[in-house]
Amino acid sequence: MILILDDDQNIITSLEVMFDELGEKYISFLSSEKALEYFIQKKGKGIDLIICDYMLPNMDGITFLNQLELSKYNIPSIMITAHDKNDVAISALEAGVYDYITKPINFKELAILCKRAMRQKEIKEENTKLNKKINELVNPKVNLIGKTKSMQAIKETINKVAKTNANVLITGETGTGKEVIAKLIHAKSNRSEAPLISVNCAAIPEHLLESELFGHKKGAFTGADSDKLGLFEEANNGIMFLDEIGDMPLQLQAKLLRVLQEGKIRKVGENKEVSVDVRVIAATHNNLFEKIEKKEFREDLFYRLNIINIMIPPLKERYDDIPLLVDFFLKKYCSKQKLTQNALKKLLTYKWPGNVRELENIIERACIMTKENVIDESDIIFNTQYSTDIQASGTDLMTLKENEKKYIAKVLEHTEFVKDKAAQILDINRKTLYRKIKEYDLE
Repeated sequence: MILILDDDQNIITSLEVMFDELGEKYISFLSSEKALEYFIQKKGKGIDLIICDYMLPNMDGITFLNQLELSKYNIPSIMITAHDKNDVAISALEAGVYDYITKPINFKELAILCKRAMRQKEIKEENTKLNKKINELVNPKVNLIGKTKSMQAIKETINKVAKTNANVLITGETGTGKEVIAKLIHAKSNRSEAPLISVNCAAIPEHLLESELFGHKKGAFTGADSDKLGLFEEANNGIMFLDEIGDMPLQLQAKLLRVLQEGKIRKVGENKEVSVDVRVIAATHNNLFEKIEKKEFREDLFYRLNIINIMIPPLKERYDDIPLLVDFFLKKYCSKQKLTQNALKKLLTYKWPGNVRELENIIERACIMTKENVIDESDIIFNTQYSTDIQASGTDLMTLKENEKKYIAKVLEHTEFVKDKAAQILDINRKTLYRKIKEYDLE
């Protein structure tokens, strides 16, 4: 349906005749207040296009469209103006208007513009659905594996909070699976068809993090050669997962608090604010209470984020889940290989400082290095054992650096130089891996 707003009844009548001929449904308003009231009541649902005049009695057309915040709803708009001036056209396009047409109206031209605008809306919606299907193929359905009481309690909490808009703070040691929980909440939420944008606050340099989150205007700083859309805008109507929130700089914590309180962001180098509708899930391995006492984390931000707290226990507190996790990782990485009882016993006696991520890496490593169909106790190599085992297996003893270079090269070869995957297997972050690649000349 097309929403028409103009204070001239003759123009409205002409537009209605045109849309009758095109077979399009419409609703018309002479008052911007009534049009705004109708739009808010409907929450934009069922509206495919908005056509409004630039000159209106109580506000101009751009102000009216800004109040509707059409970017939230993927609704295009066309401006009708009697002012064939560049400044009006530029202002309209900057406000997100699909296009504008000047008076006297060329109805054939307008009909073409309307068809193009509505087709663009359809294409965006089709792309959203396609991206969701691709994401499901590339990232199979996320599972939270565990039968212990603590994991069952977490599953119940996820089911309760997923359909709400409450912010969630996930706490737990590194490698316990905080991102898995964020993905589950997204999959079960009312925002599942909108994006889940993940950002590691510790992995992005401080001077770039603000631009990544909020975007920037061209010329805002050296190297800003064009406008950049921030991750919060990309996550509009969806969920933002802020991993390692405890490492976010204090200056950005204040800006994040404003987003949570008012739902508005401001790009670097921009004066005006943009409204966003984003649910935030944050995660950290840090003790935020200690950081608050040290003035390293804002207390008001903590309480904004900690509406719902999900604390994931370390793997050493849920040994009953290890056989289930092992079975899952075996199916994921080497469906034909099986684990012997001795190998499983070895896994059950380890303290797991790297938690579930370490277990996954060890199983994947065993699948890569073991040619047999059975993975035995000797194939299970913990990180602390790795250097010793490689040296013992060779005819010549090697230095620790030589061992490290050899293994990193093998993992890079296995992953076809997909560095994110290699870093995950090696249980190091990407920055460390890049440094090692440069140090050992492995490019």
